[in-house]
Amino acid sequence: MGIGARYTQHSEQKEQDVRLPKPTTFALFVWFMIASCLITGYRHIYGINHPYQLVFVQKLNDPTLYPNDPFAETVYDYSSLFWYIVAWFSRAADLPLILFVFFLLSKFLFLLAGFRLGHTFFPNSKYAPVVGLVVMATFPELFFGNGYPTRTQIKLLCA
Repeated sequence: MGIGARYTQHSEQKEQDVRLPKPTTFALFVWFMIASCLITGYRHIYGINHPYQLVFVQKLNDPTLYPNDPFAETVYDYSSLFWYIVAWFSRAADLPLILFVFFLLSKFLFLLAGFRLGHTFFPNSKYAPVVGLVVMATFPELFFGNGYPTRTQIKLLCA
């Protein structure tokens, strides 16, 4: 066995030693996903801008709705791909269920981003990914879920 092969084998073993076991990581993800949902809550179909977006979903599924309504006609110009996907899924399943599944998916991806950021910035740390996971889980609101920061949020950040 050459020097390069021994170095590669040693570095792979060291990398495996640095990470938490997969069952522990999974349990932490589940735990902090539940904690994050309890912190932020779930607004069902009565979210901040859902009344506007659900008009788009209804219009995409039935173009005869809201005739001569200029707001409803903007659905074809301003809706993101996400609302087309929600409209497509809502043809086969209940809309509140679809929104809840996407809520859970967005929570998971948000926590995964924190986990991966912790691992990226501190690759030799065993607990940095967990700290990234905890930081993302304990934010009272998602960064991008409720629009731009308000004056209250900026004052809290500056205090």
